[in-house]
Amino acid sequence: MKTKQRFKYLQNPITKLYTKVDTQKGRILKTGIKKPNVTPLESEIQCQVIEWFKLQYPQHEGLFWANPNGGSRHPLEAANLKRQGVMSGVYDLTLAIPRGPYHGAYFEVKRKGGKLSENQKLFKGRLTAEHYYVAEFYSFEEGVEVINRYLSLGEFVWIPSSHIVCTTTFR
Repeated sequence: MKTKQRFKYLQNPITKLYTKVDTQKGRILKTGIKKPNVTPLESEIQCQVIEWFKLQYPQHEGLFWANPNGGSRHPLEAANLKRQGVMSGVYDLTLAIPRGPYHGAYFEVKRKGGKLSENQKLFKGRLTAEHYYVAEFYSFEEGVEVINRYLSLGEFVWIPSSHIVCTTTFR
């Protein structure tokens, strides 16, 4: 979910300098400035990766999606979604294409300096134990690299059921 940013920087195509605009009050604050180094939001990185994937891999349409587990919500909506199965810690993106020894992939998008929550660390451990590819990335470029690396692992390698250990006892 994208949050509206308070300030926008508009570039003059001739001078290459920026004008800082307050989007809430609709007025110009400063002109003739260099754009500050702004770290993209997680939602911006995620949107870029989703759009890139759609263009790069049209044959996999419908197999790469975002999980609606973040963002700010009204408490009633959050409670309703929790009853429907939305869980804290679930990674942002799912890729339902098996590759190599993995059943599929989950990706967590973080902005530069971001860290996994405790629930995300637990979720990562559970997915890894179930033979899913799990990765985090901190920029659009890293996201492209991680997804391409996963998709280049080759065809899925099936593990025979004789290698699977069952700990459940039925009476």
